[in-house]
Amino acid sequence: IKAGRRKYPKTVKADITKKKEGQADKLKELQKELKETHMRCPDCRAKLPESNEEIVAHLRRNAEKGYSWAQAQLGPRYRDGIGVRRSGRQAERWYRAAMEDMSLMDGGPQAAFNLGAMYTKGEGVRKDVEEAKKLYTMAHEAGDRDATLNLARLFEGVCGPAIGVPDLEKAVKLYRQAAEAGGAHAQLNLALCYDNGDGLLQEKAAAKVWYAK
Repeated sequence: IKAGRRKYPKTVKADITKKKEGQADKLKELQKELKETHMRCPDCRAKLPESNEEIVAHLRRNAEKGYSWAQAQLGPRYRDGIGVRRSGRQAERWYRAAMEDMSLMDGGPQAAFNLGAMYTKGEGVRKDVEEAKKLYTMAHEAGDRDATLNLARLFEGVCGPAIGVPDLEKAVKLYRQAAEAGGAHAQLNLALCYDNGDGLLQEKAAAKVWYAK
């Protein structure tokens, strides 16, 4: 049998074309439905912001009303210059506003953690490890696991000079807290402390347990 292009009757070609057109129409309907439902506020039905500039405007309106979740989200936008001109000063302003509410369910702890990271790196602000330590401590005491990890690293002495740093025993205690809460990086660092005998007695068996986590 000689191979060649398959020939469809004209009626079959028409059916295929019609089916493709129908699928395209269905796709347009679904896209329209998505915009009408998922791209609107479930409560007030207002259109949700889409561009970075629209998101910043939306966050700023809520931040100025005192909502800590909006203040905490506005901080990184100013820090990184997303949808707005980059400004370390404005980032810090909104982070500190969010920190008025240090409930773990709101934006305060995350804001304190992010601002602490800025001071640790000197990102948009003057590098100040002592200030970073205060901010990480606030977030840690509010239950932020990432802050507990960073505070442990700070007490280990890897971030730079600060009062009471380094303090390996305190670093190990913090690593343990974050590790027991499920933090993978903290589990690895705690394993290394046991392996090397940093801040506690060297225990290869304990190191092996934490490495396995």
